[in-house]
Amino acid sequence: MRPESTGGRQSSQDARRRPLQVVYHVRGGAKTRAGRIMKLSPRARFRRSVEDEILRRITAEDPVERNFHMWRQEVDQIGRDSGLSEEDARRLFFLLAASVWVGEIMGAESIQGYRVGAPIPEPLDWLGVEFDVSWFQEEGKAPTPLP
Repeated sequence: MRPESTGGRQSSQDARRRPLQVVYHVRGGAKTRAGRIMKLSPRARFRRSVEDEILRRITAEDPVERNFHMWRQEVDQIGRDSGLSEEDARRLFFLLAASVWVGEIMGAESIQGYRVGAPIPEPLDWLGVEFDVSWFQEEGKAPTPLP
């Protein structure tokens, strides 16, 4: 966060009476200095929701809840919940590769097992993505060993 002064010129006497008003610009954050929640854009909500859901799945202590994949329908649902169309959610999901997730595509034979480690256009006939847990551990996003 970086402070910026607001307002016009003040006389030295006015400046002594009133404290400097400071506005904090929150880059990608969700709270102001006063602790109020800021409204996030649909894209920011989607990114946060995808990352939270992936980490919840990978680090779940219950073996039934723990899984290392996400299906296309789940990406669509997170997108709808965030205020995005299914097409925008899918496109953004693959643009988040390497910053939010790394893994292999599950789907048609032509793309099955393709490792995604950088942002790519949405592949045709994909069904889901299996996440590379070691990447999350190397990035410090998941504990080693997993619970």
